[in-house]
Amino acid sequence: MSINSNEPKLERLNDIKEKLSQKGPAPSGPERPSPLSSVDQLMSFGQKITYTFMHEKEVGSIHFDKARHEIYYKGHNLKNMEVESEHLKMLEQMRVVLKSDSKGKRFAEAYSQTLDKLILRKKKS
Repeated sequence: MSINSNEPKLERLNDIKEKLSQKGPAPSGPERPSPLSSVDQLMSFGQKITYTFMHEKEVGSIHFDKARHEIYYKGHNLKNMEVESEHLKMLEQMRVVLKSDSKGKRFAEAYSQTLDKLILRKKKS
């Protein structure tokens, strides 16, 4: 009898998919009733914080390195990518989450300043 080490992971993934399909798509944008939905997560370690979220049936993440003043969207440095309106919605959503979450508050001001500077640079170029 062989043991498949992926079975527990597959079962957990199927459970998550089932819960998400029962709830319908996660709301996006500023009209969300709560800054953090049941599938969103905010994790911090030292001077770094990561926001993971569901958006249009995909998992996304925004990572902010406070010490380096850098923001990453789905693993890509924001200063090196084209920022589209869908990106901006989620980047703004992280701003809201940081301001309202107890562990995110210490990042909120620096994140907002960094995001504003990056957006301003993008508009000028």
